[in-house]
Amino acid sequence: MKHIAFGMYDMGELLASEYGETYFAIGTQFYNSSFTAYRSWPPDGELQNFTLRNDTSDLINSFVEASMQTGVLLLSNQDEYERKMAAILTSPQTEHFIGLAFDVRSTYEVIPALAYDVIIFIRDSTPATPAR
Repeated sequence: MKHIAFGMYDMGELLASEYGETYFAIGTQFYNSSFTAYRSWPPDGELQNFTLRNDTSDLINSFVEASMQTGVLLLSNQDEYERKMAAILTSPQTEHFIGLAFDVRSTYEVIPALAYDVIIFIRDSTPATPAR
């Protein structure tokens, strides 16, 4: 499968093809994230810092709501919450493609329950300092 954003091969699909049932897909979801990337591909300038607030996704908003009460995300055994999460995890969610290059318009839809074995939610992140 070619990647929607840049026409590259999708790493997850290549790994799943290579490792079959032993492949374990870890998804990451960020709410407030800052990161370092090029503005375009191929690179035509310096690395830049970007900041993105992902508050349009039902999945992210549900994670944020759940983590507001405790400061961490705890999945509840409450039936209503489980039904809400099941509906979100099995419906298309918009994600940004962030790689070596970033364009805010580079989004794609994914059904989290089909794409990931586990999702790590990170509320706030900051960019790493690139090695020179």
